[in-house]
Order: sequence, then structure tokens, then C-alpha cells
Amino acid sequence: MLPPLPVTASQLDVVTIRDVLAMLELRISLETESAALAAQRRTDEHLALMRRAIVAFDESIVNGRSAIDEDFQFHLQIALATQNKYFEDFYRQLGTSTIPRTKLNTAQLSTEFAPNYLHRTNREHEYIVDAIERRDGAPPVAPCACISPTAGNVCGEPAKLSTTVRNERSAS
Repeated sequence: MLPPLPVTASQLDVVTIRDVLAMLELRISLETESAALAAQRRTDEHLALMRRAIVAFDESIVNGRSAIDEDFQFHLQIALATQNKYFEDFYRQLGTSTIPRTKLNTAQLSTEFAPNYLHRTNREHEYIVDAIERRDGAPPVAPCACISPTAGNVCGEPAKLSTTVRNERSAS
């Protein structure tokens, strides 16, 4: 039986890691294109809703909450700005399960204090919206680039995640 979510690195099940990395691979491919389309198609109202989601995310952190719903809203607003119903459908169908910290305590996998980690994640959201506002075709980060499934990197902590995956694979 899996421990309650979110789990820490010491409790991590390799299936959870693989699931999170697989979801991030999917998100990176979709969110990169989503952000590029949003940059082309967005309206001022879309930008205002993205920025409102960023403010709500910050307020959630200040109030000691995980900001999961606010994070989801941010990414949903980008999907809506694509004006392609399938991007929206993707996010609505999967909901907050696309967010790694619903399965892993990603802040504990980092050396950063949890609120700092969340603030940094939200600053990355600001960079994405700034790029969308400028109508840049390729925003600088996606999705919350502190997590790179191809590099085995979680917020600057490649050793913790990569070592856990390698150890679990060799034990199998």
C-alpha cells in the first residue's frame, strides 16, 4: 500500500516517480505548444485571468496553503487562451493530477524552504505570462521548469530523485 499523498523522498514509491515523470513529459510537450498558441491567440482578458491566477497563487502561499488549485487555474487559463477546446479538455479531464506536488512533496525534494519553492514556481508562471503577453512563440519555461523529467531534476536536486529511481530499478 502506498503512503498517503504527498509523500517524501524517503517514502517514495518508484511507480509514483515514474508516474510523475511521465505526466511531466506529457505536460512539457503540451504546455510548450499551449503557451506558443496562447501567445498568438490570447486576448487582454486571457492575460488578466492568467495574472489573477498568479496573484491567487501568491495569496495561497502567504496563507500557508499548497496553491495546488491556483496552480491548476494558471495552467487552465493558458489552455483557454489557446482557443482550442482540446487543450482545455485535457486540463479539465485530468484536473490537479497534472501537478506533481499532488503526488510528491516536491518542496521536500528541494533544499529550498517550501514557501520559497512555491514562490519560485510562481515567478516562473510570471515569466511565462510575460512571454505570452509579448507574443513570444516560445516562452522561456514550461511547465514550471524546475522539474525536468529528462534530466531527472527536481528543483535543482537531481541527486535525490535520480538516485531514488536508480536504487529502485537496481533493487527490482
